[in-house]
Amino acid sequence: MRGSVWTIAEYLFNNLLRLVSNLVLAHALFPEAFAIVAYASIVLQGLEMLSDVGIGPAIVQSPRGDDPNFLNTAWTFQVVRGLILFLVTALLGGPVAEFYNEPQLFWIVPACGFNFVITALQSTAVYTCSRSLSVGRLAIWGTIEAVVKATITIAWALLWPSIWALVGGALISYTVGLVLTHTILPGIRNRFCWDRDAARALMQFGGWISVSTMMTFFSSQADRLILGKLVPMGIVGVYGIALMFARLPYEVGSRLAGIVLFPALAAVSRRDPQTLRAKLLELRDAILAFSQLGIVAVIVGSPWFFQFLYDARYSRAAGFAPLLGGAIWFSILQASADRALLALGDSRMLAISNFANLVFTVAGCLVGYHLDQMRGFIVGVGLGNLSGHVVICWALDRRNLSILAQDLRYTGLVALGSFIALAPPMLVPALSTPVWKAALAMMGVSISAFYAYRRLSTLGKGALRIFFRRPA
Repeated sequence: MRGSVWTIAEYLFNNLLRLVSNLVLAHALFPEAFAIVAYASIVLQGLEMLSDVGIGPAIVQSPRGDDPNFLNTAWTFQVVRGLILFLVTALLGGPVAEFYNEPQLFWIVPACGFNFVITALQSTAVYTCSRSLSVGRLAIWGTIEAVVKATITIAWALLWPSIWALVGGALISYTVGLVLTHTILPGIRNRFCWDRDAARALMQFGGWISVSTMMTFFSSQADRLILGKLVPMGIVGVYGIALMFARLPYEVGSRLAGIVLFPALAAVSRRDPQTLRAKLLELRDAILAFSQLGIVAVIVGSPWFFQFLYDARYSRAAGFAPLLGGAIWFSILQASADRALLALGDSRMLAISNFANLVFTVAGCLVGYHLDQMRGFIVGVGLGNLSGHVVICWALDRRNLSILAQDLRYTGLVALGSFIALAPPMLVPALSTPVWKAALAMMGVSISAFYAYRRLSTLGKGALRIFFRRPA
């Protein structure tokens, strides 16, 4: 409960900050700047995920997760990997710039790649705090980093408007975050170390994690990788803005799943595996109750949001965001379920799930764009997300951890709130006035909010009481 309160509070503050920052930057810069940085980020994320051996999850899940030798060996892995990845980005700048016919990527890619060096030097305290559910300090760390990033980026963009404001602000904030991990987070003082048993355990756990994260990268970025070859960069930039807005509920849901649900389930699987399903459903119920409200708000409110807060250059985002919200709902279902498999050490099924997601996303996006342009393209994204979650549901059902009834209940709730808000104006022309649209939108969101309140009120009251007490 304490961890959930901290996580949600950090999410609300940081995303409000990011929203304000994005509004300012959207007016100060140009859509192509966001697209260029997005493609540089895709390259970086690809390298990171292709080389991921699951150091963080291994520390959280392993019985040796508090052993200094194990932690220092993991940190040594992390530093060596970061240096290698930075050197690779220096070599990839030219080919990426040529592939997308964008000369600025030649320097942007390696500049962004220096982030690998910065994050590699972060303390393993980030993972040990997650393991022990000491989320408060992690939330403070993340908030300070977000404030620094927003402040530097906005100031840079207003004084010297260029794409380098986005790059420089991120690198400076990550540097501040690096220092904070070694100062405000409780943990050992990391040093270079090589423990053969620890290294073997990390590699054994990380084998399927590496395959899984590789598939995760391609499946999560396939839409933008494909879209860059189908439409101009300006539309890709608008799509990226809409996607960022639509992903807000997913980010809090996946963060709760990673920081709260996964360590809790890992502890349960070590101590009392028989209660794992009950704990999974209980914790997941809270995450989905919050997330379904966020998705309905995105689907219903995004047209109004982009109409009133963005200029005409971003008008197409008002049509992209509701469809993306529906597609991302299936990602929320998966993110709140697949941690149970990881807590049991089954990273193989995660890899299979992400492979299914990749195959169906690529096929769905290409066929969808051919049939109905951008609307069909986004439906293809949703089809890929759904296919990945189906694999997770099947894997959990084999372990007597069925979540199908819970999924159907919350998916029906999302569909009901969205239908009440959006369908009547399409079916009855008299209800298409702004007043009626606003009233129906409020009605749809209110139904979703009422259900979320009913599910979360008990949890919230208990969390607030526990939040102000020191744990035993």
